[in-house]
Amino acid sequence: MKWLGAGLVVLVSLVLGWWGFAEYSIAHGQDRSPLDIIYLTFQLFVLESGAPPGAIPSQLEVARVLAPTVAAYATVNALAVVFREQADRLRMRLLRDHVVICGLGRKSLVLARSLREAGERVVVIERDADNDHIAPCRAEGALVLVGDGRSRRSLRSAGVTRARHLVAISEDDGSNAAVAAEAQALALERRGPPLVCTVQIMEPELCALLRLQQMHRVEDGPFQLELFNVFESGVRLLLNEHPPFDAKEGSPAASPHMVVVGSASSVEPSSSKLRADCESRRVHISA
Repeated sequence: MKWLGAGLVVLVSLVLGWWGFAEYSIAHGQDRSPLDIIYLTFQLFVLESGAPPGAIPSQLEVARVLAPTVAAYATVNALAVVFREQADRLRMRLLRDHVVICGLGRKSLVLARSLREAGERVVVIERDADNDHIAPCRAEGALVLVGDGRSRRSLRSAGVTRARHLVAISEDDGSNAAVAAEAQALALERRGPPLVCTVQIMEPELCALLRLQQMHRVEDGPFQLELFNVFESGVRLLLNEHPPFDAKEGSPAASPHMVVVGSASSVEPSSSKLRADCESRRVHISA
């Protein structure tokens, strides 16, 4: 929004500058082409043409104040962004035992806020520099790195080799799996406790494949992968905190059951524990 306002000021400066120089040229008998006037107008932004001799039209008076002001505003903001990014990168180099989150969405923002409230140091990697969640995330005290979490360079810049925990929570399973693969390679450079990598995988087949791969990893290695499905976890949490039926076994109220309507593939094949939890509470999962 602020850049939209700056753009409008630039447009007003150009119109008033062109208008003012045109009137000035006529008043002083100067034969200037439209291109000459446009050139003088653009020079207002760098303080090169705003002080012609003689009387100056009011339009030009306003333009020669607005133009350098908006130019200075844009320069200061650009420098602030550059310095902030450099300062954040320097702080990231000094971090240890922090949490790295890949992908900045609504869930990531809530997670970053909760971690910050718990006193954790948080670095978030986000590909989109225009993501609306970046400013609120920084306001919570988290460091935001604009980059691709699937890139080993970005993960290294975020300090994954020194981090305690990595969370990949984007909406794309493939991206989350790629983050885990790159982090596992970087974890070979670690010293001390393993890097715990928590990855959101919604596709059951991919989740099963990754879990199978983890069965063959070295138990005491530098990388520990944890997979989760937010819907599966949410259902289990809901059942634990709000049991649908509290009646004692054998009473008439104990016979009803609950039906969860949805895609059965979202809880198979890696959800035997979830199904057992549901069956113990008389919850039936159906497609």
